[in-house]
Amino acid sequence: GDRQARLTMPTLAATPPAAIAANRGDRGGSSWRTVTPRRFTCRMDAELERRLARRAAPQSGLITRKQLAMVGFSDHQIRNRVSSGRLVVLHRSVFLVAGALLNDAVWLQAATLATGGVASHRSAAHLLGLVDSRPSRPEVTIEPCRNKRGPIITHRSGDLLRRDTTTVNGVSTTNATRTLVDLGSVVRAEILEAALERALLARVTTFDRLLRRFFELAAKGRPGIAAMRPLLVDRDPTLAAAESDLETLLFKILRDGGLPAPARQFEVVVAGQRFRLDAAYPS
Repeated sequence: GDRQARLTMPTLAATPPAAIAANRGDRGGSSWRTVTPRRFTCRMDAELERRLARRAAPQSGLITRKQLAMVGFSDHQIRNRVSSGRLVVLHRSVFLVAGALLNDAVWLQAATLATGGVASHRSAAHLLGLVDSRPSRPEVTIEPCRNKRGPIITHRSGDLLRRDTTTVNGVSTTNATRTLVDLGSVVRAEILEAALERALLARVTTFDRLLRRFFELAAKGRPGIAAMRPLLVDRDPTLAAAESDLETLLFKILRDGGLPAPARQFEVVVAGQRFRLDAAYPS
């Protein structure tokens, strides 16, 4: 017994009090385990929560598994927070901090984080205000080498440049110019034309900028090019943008009927009062 005491005394001296207290209850005194003091654990949890909040705040409360690991979370801690409801799983590798707002824009941002891509096509057009309806699932463009993940509509592209992208409400997305070129592959011609007019009216692109990017991307067989080409060929770049979808429809009807393009937003003076006509054929 004295020999056993002499062997264990140095170990006891180097062991934290909480660990000693825990081990006094072990039978035989030969099984040792280290117990982290509760107060220390609470401080660690609070610090992790602060790091989590700082990292997720710029992403609308979203955070990826990789980002959680970077701020110090272990897989076990992640699972605990998911099981307790403090983290909500949106995709296999993307979580939402409990209590954060979950809307369409956040779902779309989660899709970009899950795929490493950017919002594009109908999702980008809706985000930019070029169309009224969003797709049934988030629509993103990813690099050719990336894999599709989850219930997301993906398009692979090897020619998406940095200047083709922007950020809207925290969501990485194709800009209006690139979106219009891509949009023709997934919507009808009349929706594409209305989106074009909205973009020009909102001045989120210009006709010249769109024309230049169109010809840069106009490879044979590229989706969307065939739909956009007649709109660019037929449209007079000097014409004012249509101020409503109904105006866009009127101009399409006139064009399809073989009539020349009317003057847009034409000002007239009647009885000393100034009016502006949506379309006119001045003499």
